[in-house]
Amino acid sequence: MNNLEKQNLYTEANAFYELAECGRKNIPERKSIETYIPYIVNMTFAIELFLKLLLEDNGKTIGELKDIGHNLYSLYNALEDTQKKEIYQKFKRPLIYNIPEEINNIASAFPDWRYLVLNKANNNSKEQCVKLCFIKELAEVLNELCQTVLKNG
Repeated sequence: MNNLEKQNLYTEANAFYELAECGRKNIPERKSIETYIPYIVNMTFAIELFLKLLLEDNGKTIGELKDIGHNLYSLYNALEDTQKKEIYQKFKRPLIYNIPEEINNIASAFPDWRYLVLNKANNNSKEQCVKLCFIKELAEVLNELCQTVLKNG
């Protein structure tokens, strides 16, 4: 993937990230968890694209990324160990989270939350709120790492 393609992928990922953040800031307090559906769907899609950019920078081809799929845990596991370590180091509160476990917990958040009402995946709103904090911080860390990738060419 050339630099222009990487920049385009980053621009798309960042657009979903920024849209999610705008939406989150406008959700009134004490609303039902369903009001967070657009935030989670957009933010987890941004996370997927950020991870794919990092993997493409590692030399993965589009075909290899298609084989890995959309599962966030599978994408995370395909990262180099040095990148996983960077992610851990950039977390503000890394000891609060078992990062691989938390990524596994949100691995299919994009499809799960798109159809939340239909498949009634929401059984514990308190647990989901913790995931909101993790999702936001993971996206911030990945966004920062991707910006570094683009700066380094």
